[in-house]
Amino acid sequence: ITLSSAEGKMIYGSPSITKLFGYSPEEILSLSALDFIHPDDHEKFAENRIRLMQSPNESCNFKVRLKHKNNTWIWCESTTTNPLKEDGVNCLVSNFRDITEKKIIEIKQEFDKNNLNALINSTNDLMWSVDKDFKLITSNIPFNNFIKHITGNTIEKGDNVLSDSFSAFQSTNFKKYYERAFAGEIFSKTEYTKLPEESWTQTSYYPIGKGDNIIGTACHSRDITKIKKIENQLSR
Repeated sequence: ITLSSAEGKMIYGSPSITKLFGYSPEEILSLSALDFIHPDDHEKFAENRIRLMQSPNESCNFKVRLKHKNNTWIWCESTTTNPLKEDGVNCLVSNFRDITEKKIIEIKQEFDKNNLNALINSTNDLMWSVDKDFKLITSNIPFNNFIKHITGNTIEKGDNVLSDSFSAFQSTNFKKYYERAFAGEIFSKTEYTKLPEESWTQTSYYPIGKGDNIIGTACHSRDITKIKKIENQLSR
């Protein structure tokens, strides 16, 4: 907990600040609020503070990086209240809670998500994954474009991938392949299509495990038409 003046000068810091940030109570009083704030967070902090100064007795919540005495940065969740006009208070009251560990996890998850998106969209192959209820988990842009091209519709995350836009034969085949993967089998299928033009595709199915359970399958489909035509020419 900290108390600060309208100008940002520190008036009081609770004893827990020493444990969390390493500063003594005396050192706290010689600092201003901006001395604690990460430079990249100054603008957002200033916006919140200006808005709060215009709203007596209101509060605002935000996440901010605060500086430890050893020059490391601690992610904190902050709630600041404006009782500046209340007799006996006349200051801004802030509560800070350390969320560094949580934030690190969030940043890693965001990195993993962005990394996955970059990987699966760096190819023209179709990539998608399906849970055991036949609902789409994730997909890449080529897959989305392909589905839109052949069905005229889009499939969003959480939608059933056994779309009514497919023929009964196609849906039955896809369901059979997914169920083989759900049973733990890793396999590939090569399929031939004559219309609207002669083409071959090879689709691989990889079960997705969570602990001892299989929760879905990852699928990878690539166009092997050129390879097949060359093979057939060589065979003849």
